[in-house]
Amino acid sequence: MRKIFLSLLLLTLAYGCSPSVKKTISPGFSELRPAVVAVMPVKWAAPDANEDADIASLFRKLTAGKLKSLNYAALPLEEVDAKGTDSNADAYLYIHIKDWDRDSFAGYVSLRVDAAYEMYSRDGVRLWSSEYSTKESDLSLDERSRDYGVFGTYEPRIERLVEALLS
Repeated sequence: MRKIFLSLLLLTLAYGCSPSVKKTISPGFSELRPAVVAVMPVKWAAPDANEDADIASLFRKLTAGKLKSLNYAALPLEEVDAKGTDSNADAYLYIHIKDWDRDSFAGYVSLRVDAAYEMYSRDGVRLWSSEYSTKESDLSLDERSRDYGVFGTYEPRIERLVEALLS
């Protein structure tokens, strides 16, 4: 009984110590709250980062979808790509990938992602920012399953990250 209690206590402490989202909201955000948002192209922090176009596209699509569910009008990504900050948006959301680290070793695979969002008004006033870090891992002896376990399932992981950053 004591072992079970100790195990539950440790499990509770482990989940209670998970990383939180760091957010900063401008004091005047409620007055400046934009209606139309342009999700700008992803910026990778490290100049030598593995800039995967599919990952960047997935971040932008999921972010635009989440903004729509929060009652913002997200401009079509094609329009943002063509016009940039000349688009007809009230605000611009910048996505920064600070770290994208994939590891694999003898059955163990992990994916660590550090990302930050910043929203600026059309006038360049910073409306809010958020930052979040997550690491997910898997252990498998089957090579095909191991590769699929982390490398083939980016969408649900990125979706959870976007959800955390925009909540």
